[in-house]
Amino acid sequence: MAKKTDIRIYGKEILNITGTELVSPADEYSIDTVSIDTRTLTAGSLYIALRGEKHDGHTFIQDAIAKGAAYIAVDRNYNLNAAPESSARYIVTDNTTAFLGSLARIRRNKLSATVIAITGSNGKTTTKDILSTLLGTRFRTVSTRANDNNHIGVPLTIFRCDAATQMLVLELGTNHFGEIPYTASIAQPDLALITVIGDSHLEYLKNRRGVLKEKEAIFTFTAARGGKVFLNLDDALLKGLVKKYKDAVTFSTSGKAAYTGRMLKQKKGFFSQAKITGKKLKAEFTMPLLGEHSLGNILAAAALAHSAGLPEAYILRGMRKVKPARSRLELIKTGNTVIIDDTYNANPNSMQAALRLLSSMESGAKKIAVLGDMFELGEQSVKLHTALAPVIRKLAIDEVILTGEQMRHLFKVIQDKKKNIIYFDNGEMLSSYLKSIRSEKALYLFKGSRGMRMEQFINPVTGA
Repeated sequence: MAKKTDIRIYGKEILNITGTELVSPADEYSIDTVSIDTRTLTAGSLYIALRGEKHDGHTFIQDAIAKGAAYIAVDRNYNLNAAPESSARYIVTDNTTAFLGSLARIRRNKLSATVIAITGSNGKTTTKDILSTLLGTRFRTVSTRANDNNHIGVPLTIFRCDAATQMLVLELGTNHFGEIPYTASIAQPDLALITVIGDSHLEYLKNRRGVLKEKEAIFTFTAARGGKVFLNLDDALLKGLVKKYKDAVTFSTSGKAAYTGRMLKQKKGFFSQAKITGKKLKAEFTMPLLGEHSLGNILAAAALAHSAGLPEAYILRGMRKVKPARSRLELIKTGNTVIIDDTYNANPNSMQAALRLLSSMESGAKKIAVLGDMFELGEQSVKLHTALAPVIRKLAIDEVILTGEQMRHLFKVIQDKKKNIIYFDNGEMLSSYLKSIRSEKALYLFKGSRGMRMEQFINPVTGA
């Protein structure tokens, strides 16, 4: 039975999708929920059989039928004559992944929710999480889960919305040219933000100009529909877009802008006090996240929330609910040891920010950085790893422990008589060393790209 909150897509609309055919009469199609995974499929859903590198969804059609799928989308390589007998209505399309995107476009255009899209080289997930928490204090909010920020995850997130959804917060990720243009064309944002432009995914995007070209697509689609573009004036490349997007909403932690953020002198343990201001907004609060660089993400989220209609009182209420995501500047205290777990991922910008955070923290303990390789930097990898040397030399860090093929290049060039610099090419040896020093009172930073799995080296320190 249809619910008041359903948003249905009908057969005649599906027929408008290029390269798609309906096996049954069009009036027999009325789709509300979509699934690509038979393990979580609910009865009455459309099951879309995607072909991936590891799995082919067509091999799970029998499971989908057993779970009660009412509709099944297959590509033209699937032999319908061999399909299991069932009452499910079939849809045949040229490419099921593209079909998912096209269906999500239809769904998005039926939403009454305000759609907010976020991308950037650093801080997009953190900003998304903060924004979702703020908006959730007053509005029915849906946001991107985990890593659902690509050509499959964005459409699926849109399908998690219903007619009662008031705010949709989408994170758009990329590591190849063309990904943001595709997902932004589906999202059609009402508000859009690029956090920063940095040295990320250079293996395919080549340089910062390439990163900007790819990410700016989020602004192109937003501006085209009369939406609001949010510009970070603390980023030189984004500041350069001010003339192009004359109606942009600006924000800055260092200069004049529509929304500004400033750190205050007071501290509460490791966490600083901060102040953000804007038109009809003046809020002071304890930073819910570590590091001065986190203020940029908090300010961006507050600017988006305020522009989306969230009053100051709700922003302050939401700030008290914000928590760091797991392994993203997560603070762990055990015995005489304090750990900054920032192992989720790394690129040169976030690595330098994390190192500066470690250096700035007042703990009275030995400061130790345990660093792993930064991936997807392409031809600039060696240069960007060795560029950390002068940064580390200037910082108040007592010991730097390096591991990974690329960090070997940093170890070769970094010389500092005031710091103990160690390199391990073997994870077991690194773990053994960390166990040997864990009785010391220390403040640790663990950071590296996701593929380095730097979190595995935290247990030797905590003894867990």
